[in-house]
Amino acid sequence: MSDIWQALIKDLWSYDYREIMEELLKLQLKNHGMIIAFRSYPSGHTQFAPHKDS
Repeated sequence: MSDIWQALIKDLWSYDYREIMEELLKLQLKNHGMIIAFRSYPSGHTQFAPHKDS
């Protein structure tokens, strides 16, 4: 996994991130688990193509 993705995961697991989410959601998250999942799709994969408003 590239350094940029590893940095993102580290940030998402941080205390600061959870604290900001608690402020935004007006909830206490200390007793709640968190799952972070990333998937890699082959280049050109069309299932998640950009949505275009027309």
